Amino acid sequence: MFTFHPLAESTRRRLIGDGVDPDSVAALVRMAVAEDLAGGFDVTSTATVPAGQRSVATFGARGTGTLAGIAVAAAVIDTVCGADASDFDYLADDGDQVVAGTDVARVEAPTRLLLTAERSALPALPPLGCRDADQAVGRRAAGQYGPGARHA
Repeated sequence: MFTFHPLAESTRRRLIGDGVDPDSVAALVRMAVAEDLAGGFDVTSTATVPAGQRSVATFGARGTGTLAGIAVAAAVIDTVCGADASDFDYLADDGDQVVAGTDVARVEAPTRLLLTAERSALPALPPLGCRDADQAVGRRAAGQYGPGARHA
Protein backbone atom coordinates (compact mmCIF):
# COMPACT_ATOMS: atom_id res chain seq x y z
CA MET A 1 0.00 0.00 0.00
CA PHE A 2 1.33 3.42 -0.96
CA THR A 3 1.62 6.23 1.61
CA PHE A 4 0.53 9.71 0.51
CA HIS A 5 2.06 12.75 2.21
CA PRO A 6 0.60 16.23 2.81
CA LEU A 7 1.65 19.20 0.70
CA ALA A 8 4.58 21.19 2.04
CA GLU A 9 3.54 24.52 3.50
CA SER A 10 5.66 26.31 0.87
CA THR A 11 3.75 24.50 -1.92
CA ARG A 12 0.41 25.35 -0.29
CA ARG A 13 1.39 29.05 -0.10
CA ARG A 14 2.55 29.08 -3.72
CA LEU A 15 -0.68 27.47 -4.96
CA ILE A 16 -2.78 29.91 -2.92
CA GLY A 17 -0.71 32.80 -4.31
CA ASP A 18 -1.47 31.50 -7.80
CA GLY A 19 -5.20 31.47 -7.00
CA VAL A 20 -5.40 27.67 -6.84
CA ASP A 21 -6.99 25.69 -3.99
CA PRO A 22 -4.20 23.50 -2.55
CA ASP A 23 -6.65 20.95 -1.12
CA SER A 24 -8.19 20.42 -4.57
CA VAL A 25 -4.74 19.99 -6.10
CA ALA A 26 -3.75 17.53 -3.37
CA ALA A 27 -6.91 15.48 -3.97
CA LEU A 28 -6.31 15.40 -7.74
CA VAL A 29 -2.68 14.41 -7.24
CA ARG A 30 -3.65 11.56 -4.91
CA MET A 31 -6.21 10.33 -7.45
CA ALA A 32 -3.70 10.50 -10.33
CA VAL A 33 -0.98 8.64 -8.42
CA ALA A 34 -3.43 6.05 -7.08
CA GLU A 35 -4.70 5.42 -10.62
CA ASP A 36 -1.14 5.09 -11.90
CA LEU A 37 -0.23 2.60 -9.18
CA ALA A 38 -3.53 0.70 -9.49
CA GLY A 39 -3.75 0.42 -5.72
CA GLY A 40 -0.29 -1.06 -5.34
CA PHE A 41 3.23 0.24 -5.79
CA ASP A 42 5.70 0.90 -8.61
CA VAL A 43 6.72 -2.69 -9.38
CA THR A 44 9.37 -1.77 -11.96
CA SER A 45 11.17 0.74 -9.72
CA THR A 46 11.05 -1.64 -6.78
CA ALA A 47 12.55 -4.42 -8.89
CA THR A 48 15.28 -2.35 -10.55
CA VAL A 49 16.31 0.48 -8.20
CA PRO A 50 18.17 -0.10 -4.91
CA ALA A 51 16.05 0.86 -1.89
CA GLY A 52 18.37 3.54 -0.50
CA GLN A 53 19.31 5.21 -3.78
CA ARG A 54 18.69 8.97 -4.07
CA SER A 55 18.66 11.02 -7.25
CA VAL A 56 18.28 14.59 -8.39
CA ALA A 57 15.37 15.17 -10.74
CA THR A 58 15.42 18.19 -13.00
CA PHE A 59 12.26 19.34 -14.75
CA GLY A 60 13.10 20.80 -18.14
CA ALA A 61 11.08 22.53 -20.83
CA ARG A 62 10.56 20.34 -23.89
CA GLY A 63 9.89 23.28 -26.16
CA THR A 64 9.36 27.01 -26.37
CA GLY A 65 6.41 28.47 -24.49
CA THR A 66 5.10 30.07 -21.33
CA LEU A 67 5.60 28.08 -18.15
CA ALA A 68 2.49 27.34 -16.12
CA GLY A 69 1.58 24.68 -13.58
CA ILE A 70 4.99 24.26 -11.97
CA ALA A 71 3.50 24.32 -8.46
CA VAL A 72 1.35 21.32 -9.41
CA ALA A 73 4.53 19.39 -10.20
CA ALA A 74 5.82 20.41 -6.74
CA ALA A 75 2.55 19.15 -5.24
CA VAL A 76 3.10 15.75 -6.86
CA ILE A 77 6.63 15.56 -5.44
CA ASP A 78 5.32 16.56 -1.98
CA THR A 79 2.51 14.00 -2.09
CA VAL A 80 4.69 11.12 -3.25
CA CYS A 81 8.03 11.86 -1.57
CA GLY A 82 7.05 13.78 1.57
CA ALA A 83 9.88 14.78 3.88
CA ASP A 84 12.24 12.43 2.02
CA ALA A 85 12.52 15.05 -0.73
CA SER A 86 14.64 18.17 -0.57
CA ASP A 87 12.92 21.50 -1.03
CA PHE A 88 11.45 21.83 -4.52
CA ASP A 89 13.83 24.30 -6.15
CA TYR A 90 11.96 26.58 -8.55
CA LEU A 91 14.34 27.66 -11.30
CA ALA A 92 11.58 29.43 -13.26
CA ASP A 93 8.11 30.73 -12.45
CA ASP A 94 4.69 30.47 -14.01
CA GLY A 95 4.51 33.13 -16.69
CA ASP A 96 8.19 32.86 -17.60
CA GLN A 97 9.03 32.36 -21.25
CA VAL A 98 11.09 29.19 -21.66
CA VAL A 99 12.89 27.49 -24.53
CA ALA A 100 13.61 23.81 -25.03
CA GLY A 101 16.16 22.57 -22.55
CA THR A 102 15.53 25.27 -19.94
CA ASP A 103 15.63 23.77 -16.44
CA VAL A 104 12.52 24.94 -14.59
CA ALA A 105 12.80 23.00 -11.30
CA ARG A 106 15.01 20.61 -9.37
CA VAL A 107 14.50 18.27 -6.42
CA GLU A 108 16.44 15.48 -4.71
CA ALA A 109 14.59 12.45 -3.32
CA PRO A 110 14.67 8.66 -3.17
CA THR A 111 14.93 7.43 -6.75
CA ARG A 112 12.03 5.00 -6.48
CA LEU A 113 9.72 7.77 -5.27
CA LEU A 114 10.93 10.19 -7.97
CA LEU A 115 10.14 7.61 -10.64
CA THR A 116 6.67 7.13 -9.15
CA ALA A 117 6.09 10.89 -8.98
CA GLU A 118 7.32 11.72 -12.48
CA ARG A 119 4.49 9.91 -14.24
CA SER A 120 1.96 12.19 -12.55
CA ALA A 121 4.09 15.35 -12.37
CA LEU A 122 5.03 15.57 -16.05
CA PRO A 123 1.45 15.71 -17.36
CA ALA A 124 0.98 18.83 -15.21
CA LEU A 125 3.31 20.62 -17.64
CA PRO A 126 2.23 19.70 -21.22
CA PRO A 127 2.67 20.14 -24.09
CA LEU A 128 5.98 21.96 -24.08
CA GLY A 129 6.79 22.09 -20.41
CA CYS A 130 3.90 24.53 -20.28
CA ARG A 131 0.20 24.50 -19.47
CA ASP A 132 -2.52 27.12 -19.33
CA ALA A 133 -0.15 29.49 -21.09
CA ASP A 134 -2.85 32.09 -21.78
CA GLN A 135 -3.63 32.32 -18.07
CA ALA A 136 0.05 32.60 -17.16
CA VAL A 137 0.60 35.31 -19.77
CA GLY A 138 -2.45 37.15 -18.45
CA ARG A 139 -1.11 37.02 -14.91
CA ARG A 140 2.26 38.37 -16.03
CA ALA A 141 0.52 41.16 -17.94
CA ALA A 142 -1.58 41.97 -14.88
CA GLY A 143 1.59 42.40 -12.85
CA GLN A 144 1.05 39.29 -10.73
CA TYR A 145 4.40 37.98 -11.93
CA GLY A 146 7.25 40.43 -12.26
CA PRO A 147 10.55 39.87 -14.02
CA GLY A 148 12.70 37.62 -11.87
CA ALA A 149 9.89 37.11 -9.34
CA ARG A 150 10.32 34.12 -7.07
CA HIS A 151 7.67 32.60 -4.87
CA ALA A 152 8.55 30.94 -1.56
